[in-house]
Amino acid sequence: MTPFDTVKTILKSDICSIFALISNKSQNMIKQLPFVLALFLLITVSQAQTNNQFDGATVTPTQDFNTHTPAPYDGTQTFTPGSSFTSGDWNLSIGPGAGASLGVSYSNILIGGMAGALLNENTSGIDAEDNIVIGTFAADRTLSASDNVFIGNYVARNATGNDNVVVGHRAGGNLTTGYDNTIIGEQAGAFLTEGSDNVLIGEDAGYDLTTGKDNCFVGSRAGANTTTASGNTFIGGESNYSLPSSLGNGVDYDFNNLGDGVGERNTTGQANTFVGSGAGLDNVDGFANTFLGYAAGANSQYGDGNTFIGYGTGWDNNRTNERNNANRNTYVGALTGGVNREGSDNIGMGWKADFNSTGSDGSSDGKNNRNIFLGNSVSVFGDDQVIIGHAARTTGNRGSITIGSQSSTANSYAAAIGYDVDVTQANTMALGGSTTTNRMSVGIGTVAANQNASLELADIDKGFLVNRLTTTQRTAMETAAASGNPLAATEAGMLVYDTDLSSLFVWDGTQWINSTIDTNTDTDDQTIDEFQLNGDDLELSLLDDAEATKTVDLSGYLDNTDSQALSLATNTLSISGAAGTIDLSGYLDNTDAQDLNLSSNTLSLTNDGTTVDLSGYLDNTDAQELSLAGSTLSISGGTNTIDLSTALTSSDNQNLTSATLSGTDLTITIEGGDAVSVDLSPIISSLQTQITDVLSRLDTVENCACDSQGNKNLGPILYQNIPNPFNGTSSIKYYLPNGITNASIVFSNSMGQVISTVPLHKTGTEEVNINSDSLSAGTYFYTLYVGSQKINTKKMVIKN
Repeated sequence: MTPFDTVKTILKSDICSIFALISNKSQNMIKQLPFVLALFLLITVSQAQTNNQFDGATVTPTQDFNTHTPAPYDGTQTFTPGSSFTSGDWNLSIGPGAGASLGVSYSNILIGGMAGALLNENTSGIDAEDNIVIGTFAADRTLSASDNVFIGNYVARNATGNDNVVVGHRAGGNLTTGYDNTIIGEQAGAFLTEGSDNVLIGEDAGYDLTTGKDNCFVGSRAGANTTTASGNTFIGGESNYSLPSSLGNGVDYDFNNLGDGVGERNTTGQANTFVGSGAGLDNVDGFANTFLGYAAGANSQYGDGNTFIGYGTGWDNNRTNERNNANRNTYVGALTGGVNREGSDNIGMGWKADFNSTGSDGSSDGKNNRNIFLGNSVSVFGDDQVIIGHAARTTGNRGSITIGSQSSTANSYAAAIGYDVDVTQANTMALGGSTTTNRMSVGIGTVAANQNASLELADIDKGFLVNRLTTTQRTAMETAAASGNPLAATEAGMLVYDTDLSSLFVWDGTQWINSTIDTNTDTDDQTIDEFQLNGDDLELSLLDDAEATKTVDLSGYLDNTDSQALSLATNTLSISGAAGTIDLSGYLDNTDAQDLNLSSNTLSLTNDGTTVDLSGYLDNTDAQELSLAGSTLSISGGTNTIDLSTALTSSDNQNLTSATLSGTDLTITIEGGDAVSVDLSPIISSLQTQITDVLSRLDTVENCACDSQGNKNLGPILYQNIPNPFNGTSSIKYYLPNGITNASIVFSNSMGQVISTVPLHKTGTEEVNINSDSLSAGTYFYTLYVGSQKINTKKMVIKN
């Protein structure tokens, strides 16, 4: 007996012992038989000689379900191990019919009934070498192939490709020309034929794959239904029906889980990457999707270009199985985007950053398309939204922006920015909230806005540009503004710029008010900055002349006497004691049919029936005389007296040395005595009021400007206020012809600053009452405007 025969006898005995042992064990032990045999052979073969070894019974198999003999055997062909061998080295064939067709082959290990039964170099010279085939009917129909590892019953029965690794019961059972495949798992790649470069690991992984290439399916039933698709990566186990409800509190992480393998139902979808139990489960033909996480994108069947990262992310995407929606979404975070079914082009990130409805396909609002949302528990509904912040939300919107924790928008084209800011009105933006805790002061050009201002503009090379409207556009707002409603009291304070009138207008709740003082472009219309009498000097300064204050010395015009008379020679007005005259010809109305007449104490105007009685004013005369009665000094026309008894020196030889009048103070000096002053203002003030009234009436007569027929001019007239000076109330009369609708009286101080504007709504002769309570004593001016035309200006004095 040769050493080879001795080894053969020992090998047979050992194999029989192993089978006897395994027959009494569990089915799992039986499934491990190929691996046990391989280990055994490594031990026993090492004891054999080099070259080749063939051992096994001759069989003539016939297809039979009871004997587990597969098709196509029909009992017409007999297989004897090593019966066809001619040349080659290091071949090992053990088992009934194993390696029966080997003729010219090298380095093949064939173990198991009918293992590699037809394997042989073919007539075209294609080698059959370097194969390891272990298992019953493993590669039994393979004719020629090299560099393969086939382990498992009924594996790779028809494989002719090279460089494959197939391990598992019935794994790769239909493999033909496919090459460079790695298939591990029971029935993994069961129907793979020509597909190449696939990695299929797990029970039923890539089960239906036929010609697909470059796929990587790892996990139980991973890519089980994929057929011809290529370039997919599915990694993960089967998802669990009960797992979501068992996580956390059973609520936060719960969703409608399907409970199957990663990418299991993918058929023709390509270039997908699914990682995680149940990820991409329902994908049928969607392509370029990346689902990473437990059940991520589990229901997406036809969606393309989606990226879902996180537990349950996008789990309900494309649930309605439409082919033209639920595409190009990117979701990152546990359960993010899970509810959306049909929306496309969304980007979401955050824990349970999700939609508050499933959305629907079509062109109308509320489809959950093109949204960008970031933050935990964000809630989204609608299209074209931007939502950023914890628990920020939108409801039924299009084109809104919500930025800030717990902020929301509830209508289209709205914006809410800040903490807990809720905007419910469409086409509205809120920057900050309405409470003391979440409202804001906005700074432009500064990072430290004034906290007492809603808006601070701090740029030094920019201005504030308000809305610019034509007059037509501005007035149209009165009946139909942007909202479709007329302006009302709620819009009081609204400011616009009228481009036709070059003026700023303010809505006061009922009408537009022109805030511009004077639109006169005459360069001589210069605002007075300073106009006052300082001693004997008149001080005058213009606001925009960039020059120092000018003074006029009036001392030369003072003669300390009231003995001055006005006289009119033709059109020249003069006053006694002064050389200056005033030419009044420019004020004439080209008619001499009006003359002033004084008859006794009555003043009248020709062609006018009105007269003025001057008898009450006839105390303006210098015919005042001092008289001394005993020791009492008095002056005619006055009620005050002076007791001189204390100044007497028991001598009557005292003369009046001087008597001077300065303003309203009368100073008297007597021989041998001190000077005594008397304030005559109580006498003069009452007279001054009467004089002012007379002058006002004269102004009225002059302003009347009647023609030769006595008809009055119908132009606007502004009268002097009465009384003037005043402290308390005064009235201003004015006249407006019919048809004038845009007139006002503008009040300004001596600095030229506007202090008030009073619109005039009535025509004819009317009166405006004014009150000095809010004004300090001093000189003021008021001007009548009709439109932008200045009619007349009057001076009024408020006294203490």
